[in-house]
Amino acid sequence: MIYCQSENCITIDFTQVLTEKSVFDLEGFLVSKNIKGWIEAVPTYTFLSIYFDVQQVDITHPTFLKSMKNWINEFKQQPAKQHYQQQEVKKIPVCYEAKYALDLEWAVEYTGLTKNELISYHCAPTYEVKMLGFIPGFPYLGFVSEEIQLPRLKKARSKVLAGSIGIAAAQTGIYPIDIPGGWRIIGRTPLLMFDKFRKAPFLLSPLDLVEFYPISEIEFEQMNQHLS
Repeated sequence: MIYCQSENCITIDFTQVLTEKSVFDLEGFLVSKNIKGWIEAVPTYTFLSIYFDVQQVDITHPTFLKSMKNWINEFKQQPAKQHYQQQEVKKIPVCYEAKYALDLEWAVEYTGLTKNELISYHCAPTYEVKMLGFIPGFPYLGFVSEEIQLPRLKKARSKVLAGSIGIAAAQTGIYPIDIPGGWRIIGRTPLLMFDKFRKAPFLLSPLDLVEFYPISEIEFEQMNQHLS
C-alpha cells in the first residue's frame, strides 16, 4: 500500500485503500494532519505521491511508516464528503458528425449499436473528472457504459485535433491541444479545453462533473473556439 520511492518520496497505492472516497480526499485528509517535513503531494488516477524534507523526517523509518498506515486507516473510517451536492455539472457540446468523429463508424460496427444509440450511451452519464494527464489538461472521465467501451488504436494517430473526444476502454477523454493520440475519436467539442490566456487555463479540474450533449455541424461551426 505504501512504497518508498526515494529518500524523500512515498507513494500510496490507492487501489489498496478500498474506499469509495477519492485520491484527492486522501490528500486533503493528510494535509490536515500537518505531517512534519511535508513538501507537496502529487495525486494521480490511482496513486498519491508525497514529497518530504529529508532534513526534517526519515520516511523510511518504521515509526513513520506505521504512523502513515494509521492515518490511512483513520481516513478509511471517515464519512465520504458529499462534494456532489450543489456541485455544478459542466455541459460539454459535442458534434458527432463524421467530419469530427474519425472512429464513430468503426465504433458502430464494433459495438453493434446504431449511431444514435452509441451517442445516447455516451451522453447519458454524469462523468467525474478522475484526473488530468497524460498531457496538461487532458481530463480522464469515468466511466462509459460497457456497451461503448472501445479498445485503443493499434497505432496512434500522428495528430489528434484539440477538442476531439475519445474513448479508451472504460474511460472517455477530451484532447486539450493538437497532439498524437491513440484513443478512438467519436466526436469533437467546439470549446477550448486549454487557453493560456484564461485565468484558469484548463476548462476542467479533478472531481468536476461533466455531461455531454450532441450538437449539429452547423452549431459546431457557430460555437467553434478553435483556430484549426
